Amino acid sequence: MWTRTFPRNATNNIRALASGAAFPGIRTLGSSRGQSATLSEGHVFSPALLNTARLSFSRTNFGTSTLSESNLVGPRYSLTSGLPVGQINISGGITGFQGLMIPSAQIQTVYTFSDDLYYTKDRHALKLGMLLNRYHLFTQTTAKLLTGTVT
Repeated sequence: MWTRTFPRNATNNIRALASGAAFPGIRTLGSSRGQSATLSEGHVFSPALLNTARLSFSRTNFGTSTLSESNLVGPRYSLTSGLPVGQINISGGITGFQGLMIPSAQIQTVYTFSDDLYYTKDRHALKLGMLLNRYHLFTQTTAKLLTGTVT
């Protein structure tokens, strides 16, 4: 009879800057952080009976915000003093200058537990198992323009 424990941990960070195709002065900044950890335990009860249990945690954190490098700041352009030009809608469906958005964030956390039992007898093999997941999604977003709107 023997037991084997195997831990694993990983983290990755990403920052991406996407320029606006129509308005290069207004860009979107995205950031992401992924974390995961797993603890696995294998136990041999006999040459014919093996048990494997796993406990896992994973979290993905994704956020966005907008940046403006626009020169269109001043009383002639700004709808809100000191900020770049706001959203402009012209009748007929033309829209431009989205403006600065309040940052948004989404965090998904997943907890997982699984257990598998392997039984071998002569030329037959039987595998029994279970998998439990708990999901938690946190979203913080406010769809408001900081710079005003004109229609």
